[in-house]
Amino acid sequence: MAVAAGLVAPAFVPPRRAPESGFAALVRRAQDVAARRGETVTLGLAAGGAWRLDGTASRDAGPIATGRLADYAGPRATLVVAAIGSCAWDVASGAAARAVPLDPLTCTPPPP
Repeated sequence: MAVAAGLVAPAFVPPRRAPESGFAALVRRAQDVAARRGETVTLGLAAGGAWRLDGTASRDAGPIATGRLADYAGPRATLVVAAIGSCAWDVASGAAARAVPLDPLTCTPPPP
């Protein structure tokens, strides 16, 4: 019984995550919002770090959230995040796609 508990118990302990950058945490937040709302959301980023999260099905309602990223020095861009957690840079965000590559299925940077 002790052996079984020793094998099963680690499955119930959540894995520790490395500290995320502000951008990675914002992308994860956008994924959570998209999943919770059941709609695709867009994350607009300005060159100065200002960001805006909008729902594609509810644009008339205004932004879901806004804020500023202190550590974002990338170009102006829009990230489209689906309710299932996948994402892609929009067509006009080619510079951001080259500067910040993301795995489209998990919306995370690819492993080195």
